[in-house]
Amino acid sequence: MLKSLSSEDAGTLAAIEVKAQSSPWTASQCLESLQSGATGLGVWQDDQYCGFLLHRIILDESELLTLSVLPDYQGQGLGTALMCNYLTGLSASGVQKAFLEVRASNLVAQQLYEKHGFSQTGRRLGYYPVVAGREDAIIMTLQL
Repeated sequence: MLKSLSSEDAGTLAAIEVKAQSSPWTASQCLESLQSGATGLGVWQDDQYCGFLLHRIILDESELLTLSVLPDYQGQGLGTALMCNYLTGLSASGVQKAFLEVRASNLVAQQLYEKHGFSQTGRRLGYYPVVAGREDAIIMTLQL
């Protein structure tokens, strides 16, 4: 089941990030995003949130900020459910373009985004921190 998220969910979102991401968002970052206009959508299953998506809309563009699914729930279509709901909502709200950054090494996420019509439009050098330096981000864009 998909549920709208609020600032009260920030700690839960950060707990999912820690398990699902190599450079996770903190509870403070999740809270700040939700309090500053980001919209969140969570997947509720087995009496817990097991995945979520945060995005923000500025004028006619949306930036997908983060999408995370707990490792035990990956590969079950939860990311696809989040993306479908996200994109349907964007179309209904008149958004013309969506974009995101994804780690260059995260091929699974890139495939998910490509499946939903995103394509690579750029690269941010050294965007993400890693243990031994920095990793590039792939910029992906979707014209709606």
